[in-house]
Amino acid sequence: MFITLSAFGKTRFIFFSLLHLGQFILFFFCKYRKAFLVSNAVFGWKPEKIPNRNSIENRVKKSGYGIYKGPAYASTEEEHAQITDESMMPGSEKMPVSLGVRAEKQSDVSLKTSDVKVLDISVASSRNSTGIKAVLAATQKKEGKPPLYVMSNNDIKLNRAIRESKQVHIRNIGHMTALPVEKQYGKDKHFKACTKTIAGVRVREVMRETGCLLPPRQRSTARFMNLPHTLEWSRNMQRIFASLNANERQTFDFVNTHGKTTSGLIDVFGFVNGVLKRVKPEGLSKKSIDACLKETDRILNSRNKRMVWFKSSVRGQLERERDKLAGEKSVWNASSDMTESLFGCCRFKRPGNPLHGVTAYALILPLLAQTGDKDRPSAVEFKRCLEGVL
Repeated sequence: MFITLSAFGKTRFIFFSLLHLGQFILFFFCKYRKAFLVSNAVFGWKPEKIPNRNSIENRVKKSGYGIYKGPAYASTEEEHAQITDESMMPGSEKMPVSLGVRAEKQSDVSLKTSDVKVLDISVASSRNSTGIKAVLAATQKKEGKPPLYVMSNNDIKLNRAIRESKQVHIRNIGHMTALPVEKQYGKDKHFKACTKTIAGVRVREVMRETGCLLPPRQRSTARFMNLPHTLEWSRNMQRIFASLNANERQTFDFVNTHGKTTSGLIDVFGFVNGVLKRVKPEGLSKKSIDACLKETDRILNSRNKRMVWFKSSVRGQLERERDKLAGEKSVWNASSDMTESLFGCCRFKRPGNPLHGVTAYALILPLLAQTGDKDRPSAVEFKRCLEGVL
């Protein structure tokens, strides 16, 4: 989410830009009284009152938003990296977003709005690798030189566009470590039976006496994101199973039936979370990757076929990312969480388990596509205006 508040001479000018990979909204105010008249004349809006600059800024800050004051880096000699991602918008529109950031990681915390520079925002009804290549070329022209590396998820179109643009591709560490897990377990019949049973007991027992023992909620999509909480619940249920009454033991007997599956997953996610906790704050470096490779031998020591494959796959991916580094002392960014959350610090504020603390919520910001009456439509080209702002 980015907000700019600025002034030009005597004319007060406020520009709002709220950005969250699926939501985008803009407002312009030039001298509040004139803005009031213009909004009525051009758009037919009839706001009762337009708040002043200080009120807007105060509300923004109290809501937890930050102030986007300018680019995070200015020197043309300084190497920069690019974060590119895309999302669905209302009406199935695609909105790729490209952010610039210093190539070398500057601190041991996740990226914040003050660390990035908006390079490009574009909207289209569909997007392929050719369109993404055009975006990469446009951002390179804007910056005057190519980025040291481009960071993104494992999307096929993004992968192809970055490869054909001959850019160094660093994959988001979260997506990179989750992919082998999904490949190994996504179609496994034991895993599918386990998750289906856990999801079913939540629906069946929610209003019964055993409701206090239910597992955490699972997401219908991207279900691997919150599996660690479910696995921890399963392990705890196995530990206290003997102390349950007859009805509770009958209801939750499946934790023993699927115990072998969940115990293997606990080791896998223990390793994955260890990698994320190390690489996200420390950055991608030879030191951090070598430490993660040592952890594979310590944690993933089982000799069953599934674990051996997972260990080999993860080690291969970590080694390939390490070999892309520019030098022995290079420390690159490895997480694109900046584009995944509404604010840079959203993930710190919300609890890891939705059952604890503040309930998860969604903020919907509509995108105005057209205004005016049918007989007298507005001549404002909103799409062109949105794409031409930056």
